[in-house]
Amino acid sequence: MSQLTGKKPALQVNKLIYSGRARDLFKLWLVNLLLAIPTLGIYRFWAKAKIRRYQSAHLKLGNDFFEHTGTGKELFVGFAKVMGLFFLIYMSYNFLAFLPFGKAIVLVTAPLLYIAVFYLMSVARYASVRYMASRTTWQGVRGRLGGSAFSYANFALIRTLINIVTLGLKKPKSDVLKHKFIMDNLQFGAQKFSFHGTSKGLMKPFLLQYLLISLPIIAGILMGTAFNSNEISSSTKTRNDQNIQSYEGSSYDQHSLLHLASFDGATRTKYDSHVIDVQYNEDSTPQSADKTVKVDPSAVILAALGAFLGAGMLIVFLILLAFSAVFFIITAPYKVALTRKKFAGLSLGDLRFKNKLTFASYIGLVLGNLVIALFTLTLGTALVWKRNMQFMARYVIIGGDIDSFSTKQVELQKASVGEGLGDALDLDAGFDIGL
Repeated sequence: MSQLTGKKPALQVNKLIYSGRARDLFKLWLVNLLLAIPTLGIYRFWAKAKIRRYQSAHLKLGNDFFEHTGTGKELFVGFAKVMGLFFLIYMSYNFLAFLPFGKAIVLVTAPLLYIAVFYLMSVARYASVRYMASRTTWQGVRGRLGGSAFSYANFALIRTLINIVTLGLKKPKSDVLKHKFIMDNLQFGAQKFSFHGTSKGLMKPFLLQYLLISLPIIAGILMGTAFNSNEISSSTKTRNDQNIQSYEGSSYDQHSLLHLASFDGATRTKYDSHVIDVQYNEDSTPQSADKTVKVDPSAVILAALGAFLGAGMLIVFLILLAFSAVFFIITAPYKVALTRKKFAGLSLGDLRFKNKLTFASYIGLVLGNLVIALFTLTLGTALVWKRNMQFMARYVIIGGDIDSFSTKQVELQKASVGEGLGDALDLDAGFDIGL
């Protein structure tokens, strides 16, 4: 082990070691794939629990491995409860449309529905962290997240409203404060975590992201407004020209009708007989045999339509892929800075934490995973999982003497199924919403 040197006393450096193999993860992924269809996707909860147990069992800190004790049944029950709650809200909201003035009520209360969904997602996020903490052990010691999920949701909602009022400029501070809320309620055994980080140093990468995203949007709005103005002017001019031509055409038609009406009977009879003679000669002309091969127009149209749709879908996919890549690169600097800030201000007793994540390494991880997923048609998912775990172990550093770090096991109270909405959401929510 090396030493962290500096102005403060040197700390013992401890690094995580991940020894999992892609072939073992591939077997788990393949079993999940084979059982997903006959079980209508329900088996994925059991597969997720097995994957977490495997990854934890191969993640080592010091001389001991981590352990994940969660089960697929817990994930499924929690997910079913949360989805049932969302379904109940959705059906209740749609029922309002059949009541007197129901459509007006739905229209007026639509923003409240989005706020309610955001609120419940915040509750679920806190619940998912609580679940992962309570199912993770090291040296027989279990984690625990105290506090209230609803208190966190209230705080997250307030910070989101502040972000909206400030046009997003307070987002760095909100992100740090929400992380602090969770960390200050998290403990490992009897020892509590503490977070003293601030948003200092986050504004520069955030403003870069802010400008690179907002300026194209503003430019697009201005260009769209100018284009619509030109379209309206052009449409108005074209309509006026058509009205003038229509007026002139109608005058010409009236003049022609008056001219035809002035024909005398003999002239009209002579004209009609000439027309009849021409029609008779055309009808009596023998038709030559048509020897050309007839092509079904509908088949041609369908083939052209299929080719057009195929090319269109490919173009749309490539555009979305390019847009996602650009958006990811734009937002990556802030994500990296925020991740480093979350670790830098975190402590657990005498232990300190650090993350050496860099922009280049983060870009390489994500783009590498994307290439693997695309070129292997998702068959390389196990390799992506392995890369993610190795990446985390490589860049996270824990400073301090972990050999002398002693904790006491905290007895966790198991939530009762019938204790209300809070327990329903806190009981193994099954959401993969990380920190």
